[in-house]
Amino acid sequence: MIEIKEKFETFKSSEEYLGRKDQFAFVETAKEIILEVLKNEPLEDIHLSGLIQMLRWKVSFENFSKYLNLCSDCRETLANKIS
Repeated sequence: MIEIKEKFETFKSSEEYLGRKDQFAFVETAKEIILEVLKNEPLEDIHLSGLIQMLRWKVSFENFSKYLNLCSDCRETLANKIS
């Protein structure tokens, strides 16, 4: 058990861990986007494709914005979160 704790302490100071910690700031917003996308009736392939594209690593602003428009409440939800 001590070995695992030591390895975790080493990991916590690694670049990989710090990068993941920075990503954590987006988790709540991502959850809200997922919930809003799932409200689409009917839920279609394009909605799921958009969700995958919006939440992928290093998504471009253009691509994110394009798919954000597929869900009516997403843009407003995100705008309220930012402001």
